[in-house]
Amino acid sequence: MSNFLINSSRFGNGWTYEENFTEYATQGAADAVWISSDVNYARVDIVNNWVWLQDAASVNINIYTALDFTLDNTAFVTRFKWRPLAMPSGNNGVDYILGASSVAAPTRTGASDALISVWRDDTEEEQKGAGYKDGGTVSRSMSNFTAVVDTNYWIEDIRLSATSWKDTTYSDEFSTEIHTLTQVVPSTVISLDHL
Repeated sequence: MSNFLINSSRFGNGWTYEENFTEYATQGAADAVWISSDVNYARVDIVNNWVWLQDAASVNINIYTALDFTLDNTAFVTRFKWRPLAMPSGNNGVDYILGASSVAAPTRTGASDALISVWRDDTEEEQKGAGYKDGGTVSRSMSNFTAVVDTNYWIEDIRLSATSWKDTTYSDEFSTEIHTLTQVVPSTVISLDHL
Protein backbone atom coordinates (compact mmCIF):
# COMPACT_ATOMS: atom_id res chain seq x y z
CA MET A 1 0.00 0.00 0.00
CA SER A 2 1.13 3.54 -0.69
CA ASN A 3 1.68 5.80 2.29
CA PHE A 4 -0.10 8.80 0.78
CA LEU A 5 -2.72 8.74 -1.96
CA ILE A 6 -4.15 11.95 -3.41
CA ASN A 7 -6.82 12.52 -6.02
CA SER A 8 -6.29 16.21 -6.64
CA SER A 9 -9.77 16.88 -7.99
CA ARG A 10 -11.93 14.13 -6.37
CA PHE A 11 -13.81 13.69 -9.66
CA GLY A 12 -10.87 12.49 -11.76
CA ASN A 13 -9.93 8.91 -12.47
CA GLY A 14 -7.30 7.28 -10.30
CA TRP A 15 -4.81 8.81 -7.91
CA THR A 16 -2.82 11.88 -8.93
CA TYR A 17 -0.08 11.23 -6.36
CA GLU A 18 1.08 8.04 -4.68
CA GLU A 19 3.96 7.78 -2.22
CA ASN A 20 5.61 4.61 -0.98
CA PHE A 21 8.75 5.27 1.06
CA THR A 22 10.30 1.85 0.38
CA GLU A 23 10.70 2.86 -3.28
CA TYR A 24 13.54 5.27 -2.45
CA ALA A 25 16.90 3.65 -3.29
CA THR A 26 18.66 5.27 -0.32
CA GLN A 27 17.79 7.21 2.81
CA GLY A 28 19.54 10.20 1.27
CA ALA A 29 17.22 10.07 -1.74
CA ALA A 30 14.19 10.14 0.57
CA ASP A 31 15.69 12.99 2.63
CA ALA A 32 16.10 15.03 -0.56
CA VAL A 33 12.34 14.79 -1.28
CA TRP A 34 10.97 14.88 2.28
CA ILE A 35 12.74 17.88 3.83
CA SER A 36 13.11 17.78 7.61
CA SER A 37 14.09 20.66 9.85
CA ASP A 38 15.85 18.09 12.08
CA VAL A 39 16.24 14.42 11.07
CA ASN A 40 16.68 13.50 14.74
CA TYR A 41 12.98 14.29 15.28
CA ALA A 42 11.24 13.95 11.90
CA ARG A 43 12.29 11.78 8.98
CA VAL A 44 11.04 9.41 6.33
CA ASP A 45 12.03 5.87 7.27
CA ILE A 46 12.50 3.84 4.07
CA VAL A 47 12.96 0.55 5.97
CA ASN A 48 9.76 0.75 8.05
CA ASN A 49 7.89 2.66 5.31
CA TRP A 50 6.64 5.61 7.37
CA VAL A 51 7.26 9.20 8.37
CA TRP A 52 8.71 9.13 11.85
CA LEU A 53 7.89 12.01 14.25
CA GLN A 54 9.28 12.35 17.75
CA ASP A 55 8.47 14.83 20.48
CA ALA A 56 10.93 17.74 20.47
CA ALA A 57 9.55 19.54 23.55
CA SER A 58 8.95 23.20 22.70
CA VAL A 59 10.98 23.19 19.47
CA ASN A 60 9.07 23.56 16.20
CA ILE A 61 10.06 20.59 14.03
CA ASN A 62 8.59 19.96 10.60
CA ILE A 63 8.91 17.67 7.63
CA TYR A 64 7.34 18.37 4.27
CA THR A 65 7.35 17.52 0.60
CA ALA A 66 6.34 19.75 -2.27
CA LEU A 67 3.71 18.39 -4.64
CA ASP A 68 4.13 19.06 -8.35
CA PHE A 69 0.51 20.22 -8.49
CA THR A 70 -1.93 22.23 -6.39
CA LEU A 71 -4.92 20.54 -4.79
CA ASP A 72 -8.30 21.63 -6.10
CA ASN A 73 -9.76 24.42 -3.93
CA THR A 74 -13.19 22.77 -3.75
CA ALA A 75 -12.77 19.01 -4.17
CA PHE A 76 -9.96 16.55 -3.44
CA VAL A 77 -9.25 13.35 -1.50
CA THR A 78 -6.19 12.36 0.55
CA ARG A 79 -5.63 8.97 2.17
CA PHE A 80 -2.91 7.71 4.45
CA LYS A 81 -2.16 5.25 7.23
CA TRP A 82 -1.57 6.63 10.76
CA ARG A 83 -0.09 4.80 13.76
CA PRO A 84 0.13 6.94 16.91
CA LEU A 85 3.00 6.14 19.23
CA ALA A 86 3.13 6.88 22.94
CA MET A 87 3.96 10.49 23.71
CA PRO A 88 6.68 10.89 26.34
CA SER A 89 5.54 12.06 29.75
CA GLY A 90 6.15 15.65 30.76
CA ASN A 91 5.65 17.10 27.28
CA ASN A 92 2.77 19.39 28.22
CA GLY A 93 1.61 21.58 25.36
CA VAL A 94 3.39 19.55 22.68
CA ASP A 95 1.31 18.43 19.74
CA TYR A 96 1.75 17.37 16.17
CA ILE A 97 -0.18 18.31 13.09
CA LEU A 98 -0.45 16.43 9.78
CA GLY A 99 -2.05 17.87 6.67
CA ALA A 100 -1.77 19.76 3.40
CA SER A 101 -0.36 23.28 3.35
CA SER A 102 0.15 26.23 1.02
CA VAL A 103 3.81 26.63 2.05
CA ALA A 104 6.86 24.52 2.80
CA ALA A 105 7.66 24.09 6.50
CA PRO A 106 4.52 25.71 7.92
CA THR A 107 4.29 26.73 11.56
CA ARG A 108 1.28 27.27 13.79
CA THR A 109 1.78 31.04 13.82
CA GLY A 110 3.23 31.78 10.37
CA ALA A 111 1.11 32.97 7.45
CA SER A 112 -0.12 30.03 5.41
CA ASP A 113 -3.26 28.09 4.59
CA ALA A 114 -3.69 24.45 5.58
CA LEU A 115 -6.23 21.69 5.97
CA ILE A 116 -5.30 19.56 8.95
CA SER A 117 -6.23 15.89 9.02
CA VAL A 118 -4.56 14.83 12.27
CA TRP A 119 -4.11 17.16 15.21
CA ARG A 120 -2.86 15.23 18.20
CA ASP A 121 -2.42 17.20 21.39
CA ASP A 122 -0.95 15.69 24.55
CA THR A 123 -3.34 17.74 26.67
CA GLU A 124 -6.17 15.87 24.92
CA GLU A 125 -4.42 12.56 25.66
CA GLU A 126 -4.80 10.40 22.55
CA GLN A 127 -7.71 12.28 21.00
CA LYS A 128 -7.53 13.00 17.31
CA GLY A 129 -8.76 16.29 15.90
CA ALA A 130 -8.94 18.01 12.53
CA GLY A 131 -8.87 21.63 11.55
CA TYR A 132 -7.63 24.33 9.25
CA LYS A 133 -5.30 27.29 9.11
CA ASP A 134 -6.41 30.43 7.28
CA GLY A 135 -3.49 32.81 6.98
CA GLY A 136 -2.27 33.12 10.56
CA THR A 137 -5.49 31.89 12.21
CA VAL A 138 -5.64 28.27 13.39
CA SER A 139 -8.88 26.49 14.21
CA ARG A 140 -9.42 22.90 15.22
CA SER A 141 -12.14 20.55 16.35
CA MET A 142 -11.06 17.86 18.76
CA SER A 143 -13.22 14.82 18.25
CA ASN A 144 -14.63 12.31 20.69
CA PHE A 145 -12.45 9.70 19.02
CA THR A 146 -9.65 8.42 21.24
CA ALA A 147 -6.85 6.67 19.38
CA VAL A 148 -5.13 3.62 20.86
CA VAL A 149 -1.33 3.84 20.95
CA ASP A 150 0.50 1.43 18.58
CA THR A 151 -2.66 0.79 16.57
CA ASN A 152 -2.99 1.31 12.82
CA TYR A 153 -5.66 3.67 11.51
CA TRP A 154 -6.45 4.69 7.96
CA ILE A 155 -7.37 8.34 7.43
CA GLU A 156 -9.38 9.70 4.51
CA ASP A 157 -9.90 13.42 4.07
CA ILE A 158 -12.28 14.87 1.52
CA ARG A 159 -12.71 18.50 0.64
CA LEU A 160 -16.41 18.37 -0.09
CA SER A 161 -16.67 21.99 -1.22
CA ALA A 162 -14.87 25.30 -0.82
CA THR A 163 -16.25 25.49 2.73
CA SER A 164 -16.59 21.88 3.88
CA TRP A 165 -13.93 19.38 4.99
CA LYS A 166 -14.60 15.77 6.05
CA ASP A 167 -12.11 13.65 8.01
CA THR A 168 -12.87 9.92 8.36
CA THR A 169 -10.95 7.37 10.43
CA TYR A 170 -11.07 3.65 9.57
CA SER A 171 -9.93 0.64 11.58
CA ASP A 172 -8.75 -1.14 8.44
CA GLU A 173 -7.76 -0.22 4.91
CA PHE A 174 -10.66 2.17 4.18
CA SER A 175 -13.61 -0.16 4.70
CA THR A 176 -14.64 -0.10 8.39
CA GLU A 177 -15.44 3.47 9.40
CA ILE A 178 -15.02 4.19 13.11
CA HIS A 179 -15.18 7.98 13.27
CA THR A 180 -16.12 10.95 11.07
CA LEU A 181 -15.64 14.65 11.68
CA THR A 182 -17.01 17.25 9.23
CA GLN A 183 -15.88 20.84 9.62
CA VAL A 184 -16.78 24.15 8.05
CA VAL A 185 -13.68 25.89 6.67
CA PRO A 186 -13.20 29.33 5.10
CA SER A 187 -13.23 29.36 1.30
CA THR A 188 -9.97 31.32 1.52
CA VAL A 189 -8.05 28.15 2.52
CA ILE A 190 -6.59 27.57 -0.96
CA SER A 191 -3.47 26.78 -3.00
CA LEU A 192 -2.47 23.69 -1.01
CA ASP A 193 0.62 22.18 -2.66
CA HIS A 194 2.67 20.64 0.19
CA LEU A 195 2.22 17.70 2.54
